[in-house]
Amino acid sequence: MLIQKPPSAPQPTATRGRSWWAHAACAGSDVDPNIFFPPRGKGRGDEYTSAAKRVCARCPVRRSCLEAALEGHEKFGIWGGKHARERSRDASPASDFVGTTYTAPT
Repeated sequence: MLIQKPPSAPQPTATRGRSWWAHAACAGSDVDPNIFFPPRGKGRGDEYTSAAKRVCARCPVRRSCLEAALEGHEKFGIWGGKHARERSRDASPASDFVGTTYTAPT
């Protein structure tokens, strides 16, 4: 389920000034940014979450996105293929990236 992105959709605050954003799969003109901030509950929210995670699955900068969400303490939305509850439960965000390592910010 891809929804046409409105031409005036604002750029999320966490992505401003980040060079990886230009390469993100969600930055494409055919992706509605609202799918990354699904409504709570069953039904439409589940559809949006699934659609967002499909976009993230093909994203070349997924790890950078996830790291930005963790560093920025994002409380809402799908970032790096994970929603807020998944990010808060996951002590090792690199676990989804086989063959990579993650160094926690100091």
